[in-house]
Amino acid sequence: MAQDKTDKTDKTPLRQAKPMIDRESRINVERRAIYKAYMAVNPQTGRTYADPIQASILSHLVKKWQETHTNSYMDDAISYCEAMDLPILNQLRKHLATVADIRRGKKLSKAQREGIKNEAFRMICNLIVYADATLSEAAGKAAAYVSSNMGYKLKASSLEKEYPTIWRTGKPSAEDLMRSHKDECPDQSVIDGWVENRRCLPEPSFEVRGNRRN
Repeated sequence: MAQDKTDKTDKTPLRQAKPMIDRESRINVERRAIYKAYMAVNPQTGRTYADPIQASILSHLVKKWQETHTNSYMDDAISYCEAMDLPILNQLRKHLATVADIRRGKKLSKAQREGIKNEAFRMICNLIVYADATLSEAAGKAAAYVSSNMGYKLKASSLEKEYPTIWRTGKPSAEDLMRSHKDECPDQSVIDGWVENRRCLPEPSFEVRGNRRN
């Protein structure tokens, strides 16, 4: 599968915590739509646009992009279509258009901004639970990654301030639930992945760090 060779940050193997079911269902609907589109019969050739493996690969790339907001997954989708001589169908084109808007700096919707911020909080929680990072360190790395790769500038200071009010609130809190999952279903590959993420993710710039005020 093609990889983005110009942006090493995009290739960081970030592992995501399980998203909420409504969002997961929506992503799976899009994944199935991509697969169905490429398994449809091309009226000009009388054959499907892609074989099952090719359709699965493209639908998986779209799914990963929606889960992580990492634009290089869509770059990989374009490269894969070029390599396999596959057309860019409308179901895939709409996602590519969204990525293009993000890269041109088009204003994101409130839902898009909230989705990206939630991914940052999820990243922070994974770094804390699986890699023993402090909240300050995890917020800085999450802000740096999101600001560089997702088309939305976040301040580490804001994430650090907001995280406890969302992910450490309730009994059990979202962070407590993730710790319980780690203890009950230990997976060394997940732990190793987030330890590596902690090592590889860049530190935030002064601008991204922001000014933490209580």
